[in-house]
Amino acid sequence: MNIKDADPATALREADVLCFVEDLDAPMLTSDDAHHLCNVLRLQTGATIAVADGAGSFRLCALSAGPTRPGGKEAPEHPTVAKRRVREVSLEPSGAITCFRNEPPLTVAFALTKGDRPEWTVQKLTELGIDSIRPIITERTVVRLDDDAAKRRGDRFRRIAREAASQCRRPKLPDVADPVSFFELLSCHRGAVVLAEPGGPPIAPTATFVAVGPEGGWSPAELESGCSLVGLGQTVLRSETAAIAAGVLLSIRRSGGIDSR
Repeated sequence: MNIKDADPATALREADVLCFVEDLDAPMLTSDDAHHLCNVLRLQTGATIAVADGAGSFRLCALSAGPTRPGGKEAPEHPTVAKRRVREVSLEPSGAITCFRNEPPLTVAFALTKGDRPEWTVQKLTELGIDSIRPIITERTVVRLDDDAAKRRGDRFRRIAREAASQCRRPKLPDVADPVSFFELLSCHRGAVVLAEPGGPPIAPTATFVAVGPEGGWSPAELESGCSLVGLGQTVLRSETAAIAAGVLLSIRRSGGIDSR
């Protein structure tokens, strides 16, 4: 079956790659995406490219790639690096714009840990389709960030989420926030947050926002903040495992839909 004749979900999965663009009616690749498609993946003219707007809509396009030519300049600090070979590339829309809808929107907040585990958590929550990802700093979180460091960490998390969304063929980018304190999170979402806690009850059908604490657990003040509790299984999970478990439990019970135009 021709990919253009497949249902939208199948077409999205079977496209050669998914890229994000600003305008689905006149899609244009960034220079980095063009380089990745033509010089790294070595896609040729006629390859099927899915382009998405990051808000849930996508369409199929055909890639048109011209011959390579020298481009760019050698960085002075790296005189031995070869000049990048670039191509003139364009996208020709070949399918209708399709919008994926998932209801209700889902959020997972997780306490920052040391090392690269938070990046892995953002990547996997993106793959699971979580709509909002909220890194938090709790009273027992070891990692501490000033405002500038929190912004840099948030920027990196958003880049990771974008890359993960492209790889897993997700047309909607998650809303990834800069890290904030637990009580700052509650001030914006009071009444919606449930806390993952060993021994808590099963997740309720109406739950849409689960927060996962650090390795040392929630502090007494956090547990007494008025949030309901939820258990994520019979064993004690590492913080990043608990965040993924929360994402799975939330995502498997929501409905979705597809609209085309």
